[in-house]
Amino acid sequence: MSVQAFRHVGITVSDMERSVRFYRDYLGLSVSKIFPQCEGEYISSLVGIPNACIDICLLQAPDGSRLELLQYRSHPADAGSCARADEPGRPHCAFTVANIQELYDRRAEFDCKFEHAPQPSNDGVLVAYCHDPDGTILELVQPLT
Repeated sequence: MSVQAFRHVGITVSDMERSVRFYRDYLGLSVSKIFPQCEGEYISSLVGIPNACIDICLLQAPDGSRLELLQYRSHPADAGSCARADEPGRPHCAFTVANIQELYDRRAEFDCKFEHAPQPSNDGVLVAYCHDPDGTILELVQPLT
């Protein structure tokens, strides 16, 4: 068996400050490490982009799971429109939350776009799909028991 643990999910963002605010202040993750202006041959060969310069921020959930935000300083891209869940290769990140209704009610303050209001699923949770400020698909899940 090769995989020993799930390490993190990485999301490319267009504005690091805005994204850190979203994931820290809205979803409640804590900033664990910041790596500003990572560049050089190692980074360029790792990501497959010549002359890459990237700001990286690692955030952590209370359970220890991690999220890595990357902003490409050398190759900036505009924030895309909201991703569609049916696009092949399009991942989504799922977060267990304490109060999904509170997040839904505060969505405008953090530029979070919901596909629908939180709704019960048949497996004992409230669930909603939404999008972060760059359009990344997030699934918010609140256990009901």
